[in-house]
Amino acid sequence: MNLNEMDNRYLELGIIQPLDDFSHECCENPNIIQESGFEVCINCGTTHARIIDQSKNAYYSIEKESKFKTDDRIFSPIGPRTLIDGHKDAHGNYLKSESIPTFRRLSKINRSLINGYERNLWIALPILRFLKSSLDLPQYIYYQAFQIYLKAVEKRLTLGRSIRGLVAASLLASLKVFKIPRLMQEIFDVVEISKKELNLYYRLVYTEVLPELKLKTERIGYQKYITKFCETLGLSDDLKKGSLKIFKSSVQNGLIISGKNPRGLAAGAIYLCSNVNKKEVTQKAICNISNISEVILRTRFKEIKHYCTLF
Repeated sequence: MNLNEMDNRYLELGIIQPLDDFSHECCENPNIIQESGFEVCINCGTTHARIIDQSKNAYYSIEKESKFKTDDRIFSPIGPRTLIDGHKDAHGNYLKSESIPTFRRLSKINRSLINGYERNLWIALPILRFLKSSLDLPQYIYYQAFQIYLKAVEKRLTLGRSIRGLVAASLLASLKVFKIPRLMQEIFDVVEISKKELNLYYRLVYTEVLPELKLKTERIGYQKYITKFCETLGLSDDLKKGSLKIFKSSVQNGLIISGKNPRGLAAGAIYLCSNVNKKEVTQKAICNISNISEVILRTRFKEIKHYCTLF
C-alpha cells in the first residue's frame, strides 16, 4: 500500500483528520508525510495530526508468542549470561518428561556463579542499590560507585575485608568526586558499619583505587553545606542567601578558614543569620543536621560574628 492509499484508508477509518482542517496552519504548498506516528509537512514543519492505529493488533497473540526465541542472552552489570529454562527447549517447545530432570540440573548449574568475582558482585550490587535508594542518590553517583568497586574487586582488595564496608567506601568516594555534600554519618547509619571502619575502607579506596581510575576528590566547600543544611532545615531562600553573604563578609575581613571543618563554618553562618533575622532555629537542630557539637557551633558563631561587618 502506497502513501496515498494509506492516507485514504486512515481518512475512511477516522484515524486522521483531513488536510483541509489544518490548511490555515500550514504553508502554501504543503507536502505531508507520515513520520513517527504523525502527519507532518516537510516544507514548513507543521504537525497536522497524530496517527492512532485503532485496528486489532495480533502481535501479542498466543501464536506469535510461541514463536519468540527463548534463548536470548540476558545482560546484567556483571556480564551477559544465557538462561536455561529447564522446562522448554530453545524453540519454546516443552521438554519430554525423561529430559526434564537433566535440564533442571543444567538450569541449576547455569544459575550458579562461575567464580568468586561474580559471587562477590552478586552480594555487593544489592547493597549498593539499597544505599542508592535509601539516600536518594542520582544514577550517575551509583554508576561511579559501581566502577570504583569493580576496580577494587579487580585489585583483590576485598580479600579478608568486608564487602559492605568497601561498597560504602566506594559510594563515599563517588560522592566526593562529584562534590555532593552528604555526611559520612548518613552512610554508616544506613549500611550499619562503624565510623572507624568506614574511614579505614575509604582511605584504602582513596589510595589504591582512585589513582587507577584517574579520579580526584576535593574538599566540599561551605557554600554547598549551607545550601544543604538550609534545605534540610526547611529555611527560606532569603535566609540561605543571607548566610552566604555573612560568611563571605567574614572571610573578606580576616576570618581564617584553613584547617577548619566546613560543616562547622556553614552551621555557624546559618545560626548567626537566623539570630539576626529572628528565626527560631535551635542549636540542637543545626548540630543534628551538620553532625557537629554545640561547642563547635558556638565557637564558629562567635568567630563569624566578630569578623562580619554587615550589621
